[in-house]
Amino acid sequence: MTPLLPCAVLRLQANGAIIAADDELARMLGAAALPAAGRPFGELLTAGSRVLWESQVLPALATRGRVDEVYLRLRGAAGEVPVLVNSRLDRGGSVPEIYAVLLRMQRREQWEV
Repeated sequence: MTPLLPCAVLRLQANGAIIAADDELARMLGAAALPAAGRPFGELLTAGSRVLWESQVLPALATRGRVDEVYLRLRGAAGEVPVLVNSRLDRGGSVPEIYAVLLRMQRREQWEV
């Protein structure tokens, strides 16, 4: 994954466990290192966002194959980090995988307040 993209890119197992992520995710979280492979993506989310991810987004991905423009909040080192998530389920390999892009939404909230 390239460090020039203005978003975080994740590759997840179909159950939401992290396979790989780029450095932008660590920057968004304010973390020194990326979350460990195998860690559930839901653990990086606030409680409300985790419920939405696990009860709505993952099932929708399984049935529709794609979910776009989902507003979630990451649990960052300095507080909550709002993101817009687009995700797609890839069934082309031997094991289904989710590809997700996270766009930081901090400035949008400043305009809407």
